[in-house]
Amino acid sequence: MSGYAKEKLLWVLTIVWVFFHVDFWAWDRIDPILFGFIPYHVLYHTGLLIVGGVLIYWMVEKVMPEVPDQFFNDEEGEEMK
Repeated sequence: MSGYAKEKLLWVLTIVWVFFHVDFWAWDRIDPILFGFIPYHVLYHTGLLIVGGVLIYWMVEKVMPEVPDQFFNDEEGEEMK
């Protein structure tokens, strides 16, 4: 997948994640209580947190460009000043 396609997919997934974060379809709901003690919103936002973490990990590891070798000046990887 090209860099442009990855960037476009990243934007689409981020917009979809933000849309689901709003949770407008359940503003007035207090039911159901899941597993007998967990309110719906707690489990829903926990899932969003996990998906957001995976999305950010993917952003950093797969989509961001590599650091050029000339940015570093020695073998230990210290930044140039």
